[in-house]
Amino acid sequence: MARQSLGKIGALFMALAYPLAADPLDLLKTDLSMALGEAASTGRHLHIAFIGEGWSMTSNRFMETVLQSETSIAFAEAHLVQIEVRSRRKPKLTKAETARLQSLVIHFDIKSWPTVILIGPDGTEVLRHGYKDLSGEAYAATLQNLVGPAPEQSPNSDQTRLMK
Repeated sequence: MARQSLGKIGALFMALAYPLAADPLDLLKTDLSMALGEAASTGRHLHIAFIGEGWSMTSNRFMETVLQSETSIAFAEAHLVQIEVRSRRKPKLTKAETARLQSLVIHFDIKSWPTVILIGPDGTEVLRHGYKDLSGEAYAATLQNLVGPAPEQSPNSDQTRLMK
């Protein structure tokens, strides 16, 4: 699979994002270039999950069995800058949220829900996948093989989150 460099184009796009348990960035308040910057400065991979909330059965299953498992949450807290981009019907998205969502879907060429993209600290796309019928443990182990050991955290890393 060819790797794609995202470079500085992230500054042009914003996302509709809602929290996963691993304290992800809220891209309603932070643009994508800041998320890429956090990934680069912390040495973590950026994990973007495009989820069809409420209307995509495979997205709901992936959320319940993989992303919300204790193992996946613990792995994400140690290794990832995590973002969840949700397309939902209720409550209805605002015009600004819809525009952000549409720009990301186009930019990342999302063709199915869920789609997960793993971007390295250097901005290159490492992995892209759709629905995987895995346990949280198997998913975390697969990602572990790709991202390697957890980066060292600075003493103030929790206090310098971009959302705060």
